[in-house]
Amino acid sequence: MTGDGALYISKFLTGLGIVVAGALLLRTLGRVSNPAYTQFISVLSTATKDYTAASKRLISQYDFHFSAWPVDWDVRQQTGDKSKPLMYLSSTESNSLTKLPMDMLAWLLTHSFGISLVYPGSMSLMKMLVEKPLVEGRTKLMLEQGGERFKVGTSDGNMIDTMFVDQRAKNSGSTLVICCEGNAGFYEIGIMATPITCGYSVLGWNHPGFSGSTGTPYPAQETRAVDAVMQF
Repeated sequence: MTGDGALYISKFLTGLGIVVAGALLLRTLGRVSNPAYTQFISVLSTATKDYTAASKRLISQYDFHFSAWPVDWDVRQQTGDKSKPLMYLSSTESNSLTKLPMDMLAWLLTHSFGISLVYPGSMSLMKMLVEKPLVEGRTKLMLEQGGERFKVGTSDGNMIDTMFVDQRAKNSGSTLVICCEGNAGFYEIGIMATPITCGYSVLGWNHPGFSGSTGTPYPAQETRAVDAVMQF
């Protein structure tokens, strides 16, 4: 690289840095001068320090990135019934050396692009395309159906975005329906509407990596997510 080339690149990077810094400064000034945003920061800060039913009602009036939402329930903090041992289905497949290359290939495909094909709802592009319908659906569940949003922690540290619609005041409301969406589904725009219309109490949740839920929808994380939602 010549000296002129290096000088040109350094000027370009400096100019780009100034533009980015200026944009961040303008965004900060805009937020500080916005009374609605400063009120939201105050409410969120209070809820983070002292998470009570009253502070949750206040933050529920805002829709923001779910990572900042305080944890409502964590399975790792539950003692459970130790008298009942954990049981898993054992695999009957042989672990021969002839299967090893195929297993390695399957692992590579799954952990590269395969998981996005099987669970398109976890793709960043999908999240971006459905962001507006998700916000609208979540808002409708909370305002029209009295839904309450919860952040549920799993045993492997993921946080699952859930929505509970309590209809126990109705005849069929004593029955709880837990809705498990498909591999491209979200509770905000999924099947919750059907049992809600029928008068049941409903708990919806998003797979790991979907919408506000953290993680990736691999079988082990899916299993722990289901376990946490059922215990919750």
